[in-house]
Amino acid sequence: MAADEVYRRDPAEQIRRYTILGYASKNVTEHLEYAPEKFPKAIELLKSRVESDEHYLLRHLPVIISQMKKYNKKISSLEKIKMFSPMYRKSSTELDERLTIQLNDLLI
Repeated sequence: MAADEVYRRDPAEQIRRYTILGYASKNVTEHLEYAPEKFPKAIELLKSRVESDEHYLLRHLPVIISQMKKYNKKISSLEKIKMFSPMYRKSSTELDERLTIQLNDLLI
């Protein structure tokens, strides 16, 4: 399935509907674009494979750390990450805890 291929490739951008459809055959893409009502199970499967904002922020954290190192930015806390990358500013308290754990693991 196209979604599996997208996740295997670990793209830099967030995995959205059109990211997945970009890996599907033209025939599948056209069917889902022009007659989605005929393929409700496929549409539901596609929706279920779209990456959440939270998952993207967790998956993208190593990239942000790499960019910060490239620009000689100090990586000592999640607050420093939030100052460097605005997309992390909208994270919830629960996600902040998970990001902090992952950040600590990556910095060891």
